[in-house]
Amino acid sequence: MIDKMTRSDIWIFSGAVFGLAVFLYLYPRIYPQSAIRMEIDKEEIVQQGQQFVAALGYDLTAFHRRVDLEHDADRLAYLNMAFGTSVANRMMADSVVVYYWSIRWSKESEYSIQLGHGSEEQEVRERVDHIFGDVRLYMDLQGRPIHFDFRHEEEEETAPPDTVDTPEETDRETAGRLAASLMDVYGGSWFFDEVDEKPNTAGTVRRYTWRRDTRVAGLGVSIDITIKNGRVQIFNKSYTIPKPFSDQQRREDWEGAVTLVLFLLLFILVVIYFIMRLRSDLIDFKSGLVPAILVFLGYFVYFWGQASTSAGEPIWALLLGFVITAPFVAGGIWALSSVGESLTRETWIEKLIVLDTLRRKPLFPSLGLALFRGIALAFLVLGLASLLNYLGIDVGHGYFTLGDSPLYFWAFRWPSVHVLSRSLFSSLYIVITFCLFLMTIARRRFRRGIWIGAILVVLWSFVSMPIPRIMPYVLRMGVNGLVGLLFVLFFLRYEFVTVAAGALSIPILFYGTAALHAGSGFFLFHGLILFGLLGIVLILAAVALRSEAPSGDMVTYVPDYLQRIYERERIQRELEIARNVQLTFLPRKNPEIKGMDIATLCLPAKEVGGDYYDFIEMGPKKLGVAIGDVSGKGISAAFYMTLTKGFLKSQAQNISSPRQILINMNELFYENSERGFFISMIYGIFDLEARTLTFSRAGHNPMILRRPGKGTTEEINPPGIALGLERGDVFSHTIEERTVGIEKNDVFLFYTDGMNEAQNRYHEEFGEDRLREIVEAYTEAPAAVLLDRTQREIQRFTADAPQHDDMTAVIIKIT
Repeated sequence: MIDKMTRSDIWIFSGAVFGLAVFLYLYPRIYPQSAIRMEIDKEEIVQQGQQFVAALGYDLTAFHRRVDLEHDADRLAYLNMAFGTSVANRMMADSVVVYYWSIRWSKESEYSIQLGHGSEEQEVRERVDHIFGDVRLYMDLQGRPIHFDFRHEEEEETAPPDTVDTPEETDRETAGRLAASLMDVYGGSWFFDEVDEKPNTAGTVRRYTWRRDTRVAGLGVSIDITIKNGRVQIFNKSYTIPKPFSDQQRREDWEGAVTLVLFLLLFILVVIYFIMRLRSDLIDFKSGLVPAILVFLGYFVYFWGQASTSAGEPIWALLLGFVITAPFVAGGIWALSSVGESLTRETWIEKLIVLDTLRRKPLFPSLGLALFRGIALAFLVLGLASLLNYLGIDVGHGYFTLGDSPLYFWAFRWPSVHVLSRSLFSSLYIVITFCLFLMTIARRRFRRGIWIGAILVVLWSFVSMPIPRIMPYVLRMGVNGLVGLLFVLFFLRYEFVTVAAGALSIPILFYGTAALHAGSGFFLFHGLILFGLLGIVLILAAVALRSEAPSGDMVTYVPDYLQRIYERERIQRELEIARNVQLTFLPRKNPEIKGMDIATLCLPAKEVGGDYYDFIEMGPKKLGVAIGDVSGKGISAAFYMTLTKGFLKSQAQNISSPRQILINMNELFYENSERGFFISMIYGIFDLEARTLTFSRAGHNPMILRRPGKGTTEEINPPGIALGLERGDVFSHTIEERTVGIEKNDVFLFYTDGMNEAQNRYHEEFGEDRLREIVEAYTEAPAAVLLDRTQREIQRFTADAPQHDDMTAVIIKIT
């Protein structure tokens, strides 16, 4: 990260000023929103709409109302392609209706409709339970009605009992009065064209059509009025779009499929990385809370603003919709930002240095530079996008689309609040996804910046910033990709706060400019609010840049998971030290006694363990052998193992009876250990001159003795209980000493229960029988080979199942 003003910053700021100038110059010439002229505000539109519907005789006082600003996508595409964007924008502002207010009244239950016929008013009341009534009225931006329809699900073949099929003269008179009033509002010369009559059992349906003498922007214009049973059910002012230009929007349906596939792939990728980082404890969930809260608040305001266009809708229904969707929106950014920040901190932590310092300090020079650079990035993006869109329209015969969603900015009660909320959750999603997540993954896979840029530009080409989109889709991908290249370059050179500030500023700048062009004092006020917010950010950036905090005094944030990692690494180092210390307590090498072949194995289940073996050399023909197993595993077991070694060494020097040694060790262990800890043990003395093994067993696994000369394998298991279970009386009365003769080629196997109780994935134990079979199969082999085959067979049996207990063995073969 560069934390002081550089020469490249001067070029960037100069380019930003030029980009802003390009955007402001091209805005009314290319962007279709510039044709939106709000001569009448939304409340007045609703008032006029209600008066118009009431004049038709409809009483809708008990109906729910929803108001949206919408547009005709096919008409917009035709005007752009046929006349160019600049002329098309003037036509939309003056004569051709592309933008219109949609007012919809709906109700579930009974409704009342009043219809008037001439001077005589006839009231027809219909009561239909649990039937959905729907009344729609479209009005242009000047408040002129352009479409009306009334429909409900009762409209079937059978008429209600009180329905009267009105004569054709009455219907024509009703339609004529309405058509005359509409033509007077629209202006121009019109002529009656045709009547279409369709009688059925539910009453005759008659449609009357008037056409305009002259075309508007090359389009034929007509008024259609549908009358049924004396009621005006539909009227529509329509434009006939030439076939080559119609249905343009629907030709790009594959765009939605591509976007959905990419979203699903991204979702899967985030889930995979989330699970991987979570299992490795490499996620700091606190770091994702701030963007999650911002997105949650932005989504709440955005959702409430959309819902507020529905007057009379129950508050619980609005809250239910928000409660269902909000966890996915906020939870998604929480997971995405947590994973992205974790990856970024591990890959190039310098991209987060300003963000980390911002957690501790409100204003500092690097923050000021980041904000200046971010707003400069927004100017550059808008200028570049406008220039590319202009070239795409002029050279590539492109056109703009506004998507299928209503134009909430102009329909929102507080447009500036809408823009801020939209910026929070859409722009943050985009910049966190691409910079913190995808770009960091690319950086981890590819070290060269050119590959990172190429991959991100390709991915960015499928995603649009929250501003108008050019069509066809190929042109849009080109514009998106080049815009994405700017973000990639800025993130490679600077850091995350810079690109985040740029992404948040883009929709604020665009819709602030749109508000200034709307021709309404209301929107002028909200446009000034948006630009005022950017002004405040610039002032804060200037103050931060001049703050006394030195630029180099940056703070590195240490997430909780890094502290846990450091703690685990410290414990791991300490365990390694403990392991090395413990290994020094085990024999460094096996005794070399003529006539005995000795092999040993000790594998702790953890870094340190509680298994123990030792040798007491008593001369050239005599050897004491001990093997033990402390209850439990880990540090505590290792401690008591060390304690046991000291006890054995102190007792074996002066006492020759294994039984008495174990009795004395039991007393010492009982006095010096916590209750609940005990150690099983075998201690024996090999005497090659006497050709005997004398040993005692303190609750340990039996000794396996293989006598190849006799062809027998036996488990020698004299009675005895573990050390530390009882003070001494029971122990001394229970334990026995046993003496067995030894012969050439006899094999003695001493082992702990980690050998015979080794488990596979199905929790089956290896068992003593398999141990005996191995000893019998490899009796003729050296002791080291026999022990190696035993270890291999246990590993083959357990496969990938984890080792759950320490494994220790001593094999002595009489040679």
